[in-house]
Amino acid sequence: PAAADGLAGIEGVAAVVTPTDPGWTAGDRIEALITASAAGGAVARERAEELVRLVVDLYGAGLERLLELLHERGALGDDVLDALAADELVASLLLVHGLHPESASTRVATAAAGMTRAGFATPDRWRDDWQRDYTRAEWLDVLPTQGLFTRLPADRLATLLAETGAALDALGGGFTMHYSALTVTAVSG
Repeated sequence: PAAADGLAGIEGVAAVVTPTDPGWTAGDRIEALITASAAGGAVARERAEELVRLVVDLYGAGLERLLELLHERGALGDDVLDALAADELVASLLLVHGLHPESASTRVATAAAGMTRAGFATPDRWRDDWQRDYTRAEWLDVLPTQGLFTRLPADRLATLLAETGAALDALGGGFTMHYSALTVTAVSG
């Protein structure tokens, strides 16, 4: 509460969010704090966003190392993997960091089974695969519109684009991106 009271007078902060506010998730709190940091200017916001990225990367590396240690000691059997995948919080963290033990197809099948248990009609599932050729210029136009790249400071984005451009030049000036979309739909009751 004392720290939250310090945010109350900052212009642009519509409401003070504390960890105990009902209905607010950790993600909501992080976003509120990043928004509040913007009152300190663009540099303060960039530093706050960078801090979040670094913490997320640290936790991802820690989770990956944890799984490696369990595997090295023979303690990461199917029963443990199943338990990790079944735990909503742990599974979501593993998914964010590309460490989820189940394939996308398995996760879609699990979602479809959950829809059936919830009383929906038999779900329809399909997969759509496609590919698109990108030139160097096209990819460098697309890249800044994706995920966290949209929030990079201008200098870091310029470096990323220059290095990506050099890598694409080394590949002959373009590449083919392969995409897959897994979809599940069902009609209620």
